[in-house]
Amino acid sequence: SYIALDRLYGAAGRWQDLEELLARQVDVATAPRERTELAYRRADLFAHQLDHPMRAVDLLEEVIGRQRGHADARELLEELLRRSTSADVTMRIARLLEPLYEQDKLWKDLVGVLRAQRRLVSGTEAVELLSRIAAIEEAELSAPRNAFDAWIEVLSLDPTHERARVELARLARQLGRWPEATTALEAAAQAAPPGDVLDRGALLGELAAYYDTDLGDATKAISRRYAAIAL
Repeated sequence: SYIALDRLYGAAGRWQDLEELLARQVDVATAPRERTELAYRRADLFAHQLDHPMRAVDLLEEVIGRQRGHADARELLEELLRRSTSADVTMRIARLLEPLYEQDKLWKDLVGVLRAQRRLVSGTEAVELLSRIAAIEEAELSAPRNAFDAWIEVLSLDPTHERARVELARLARQLGRWPEATTALEAAAQAAPPGDVLDRGALLGELAAYYDTDLGDATKAISRRYAAIAL
């Protein structure tokens, strides 16, 4: 019988046979809960005994789709994320966990999976992830210093990012981190496309105002004003 074979294959360590048995059982199971638990057991086999993490993730996605609050499935996804050496597996898991953490307001965990994704992407996608990270760090985790660092990274990726410039200046004023902010803004002014006179002029104008009002450095303020006029 199915139950006897399930026990025997497990006791003998015949994991592939056990997985195939569970897969066949899915075809005859009628109760949604039974099908969900069979999918979870198969995922656990692929994760721990059959060394096939991507197949495990496929099945865990199925489990989460049927039962969003399945605690064991979430724990197994988190374990697989910690162990992952594959960019594809990491990205799949991070994107599966992201809406779960957001719904449950697990902000620190959410930032963790957003950072995992950020390490694997570039360009516009990286900018969008870092902007979300910065907003969550400040608004939900009361960590303005981390938010500041995230906005600096945004500006390094997109020198013309207006929100990053605004948030960076606001946080620099709040945290007393003007040296880092002005260094980042100076780098952005240099990195802005040569033909983008509007953004380069805006950056130089902002720098002039910060040097004048916030840092009391009239020499640098005048220098940046002249540079903006000369564009």
